[in-house]
Amino acid sequence: MVRWANKINIFILLLLLSSNILSAYEVYIYGFQVYSVDSSSNKTEIVDQDKVNEITSILYNKISAVSEKELVYKILNSNENNPVSEYVNVIKSNLDALAVCTFLDIEYVLFGELLIYPDKSEYSTFIQVYGKPENDIIYDIQYSKKANSIDNFFTETSNIVNQQLYEKITGKKWKIVEKILTRMDEINKNTNLKNAELKETEGDLSLEEKKENEYLDKLIQVLEESDIIRTEEGEILLGSSTGPVKKLLSVYASIGYFFTLAGEWKDVLINCVVLEEGIKLDFVFVNSKDFDFILRNGFLFLYSFAIQSQESTYIYYIHYHELTAKISFELLFEFGDFFGFLIGVGPQYRFDIIDHAKHMGEFNTDIPFGLGLFCNLGFEFLTGKKKEIGIGINNIFDFTLFQETQINYRIFLYSLFKI
Repeated sequence: MVRWANKINIFILLLLLSSNILSAYEVYIYGFQVYSVDSSSNKTEIVDQDKVNEITSILYNKISAVSEKELVYKILNSNENNPVSEYVNVIKSNLDALAVCTFLDIEYVLFGELLIYPDKSEYSTFIQVYGKPENDIIYDIQYSKKANSIDNFFTETSNIVNQQLYEKITGKKWKIVEKILTRMDEINKNTNLKNAELKETEGDLSLEEKKENEYLDKLIQVLEESDIIRTEEGEILLGSSTGPVKKLLSVYASIGYFFTLAGEWKDVLINCVVLEEGIKLDFVFVNSKDFDFILRNGFLFLYSFAIQSQESTYIYYIHYHELTAKISFELLFEFGDFFGFLIGVGPQYRFDIIDHAKHMGEFNTDIPFGLGLFCNLGFEFLTGKKKEIGIGINNIFDFTLFQETQINYRIFLYSLFKI
């Protein structure tokens, strides 16, 4: 009976181990498109297949070294273990990726391209992961950095890709990140203690726990020196050249004052207030620790109000309402996630509702409308825990083509909340 009990226990253990292995997600790395680029002449050459296989192997080794057991990477860069390469040499579309996954009966394939700039010691890669269950690209990243070698470049790239892809596929937090965050939190809480006092607080730890802390301390130091990892307000950020993730959609609200510089009603109005509200979309082209370059596209509605001037001798009543729909295109230059300035232009469509009456005359309502253009220059300061709130000043000149061209200068105090 004891012998049978042992056999049953071993069988159950094997089942548990096999289920743990089977629960791992497999991502197959396909051969990259690799190009060598001469910056001076913009001449691009395709790298030979042997070099492509070598580079793909480097990526595989680097990303496998930092992977968790739930996410396993495998390589497909030769005809021996990749019979489909005869038909799909490189993956260029979702259809290619689907064909590879279907033919090889796999769920996830990683592919992309690499640009090598030998004269600048710089590398740029665009990596994508196709998921057969989702029948779509589930992850992509564009990453550029100066590096002494492709080996060093992929060391940083692999950390970023593996962490983000692990969380995307498994839905779990990358375990080493949790450990690093916990360790950083412990260090931050004890920054005022001397080394001897810090060691004393860890005196009750087991030998295994002490060794793990030493390993994490060394890992944190290496990652920080390599600028792969840093902390900002308690958050872990990977890869300084890509910077923190930017929120793309913002809610915009502003209030201000306006001056009518030219137009039919210029001399008979007292301008009161102008409001501008809407949403803005950010398209990030450069996202680094010290500098960001962003194209900001806005969809805005403006309302302004004016009344009759006391100096008017022939009109005793005016209520002037302006309604304008605008599309803005702005270039935003941000410095250190704190301060930025912007310039922009855009078209607008405006119509006015003018209620007015003369001294011995009847009440009238005019509704002129017309197309126009505007240009703006502004300054913006970022605040909030995650720099999600912007407060700024915006200066706008606009021109509207009525029967007599109207020109306004407006100055706004605005707020921007990134969601």
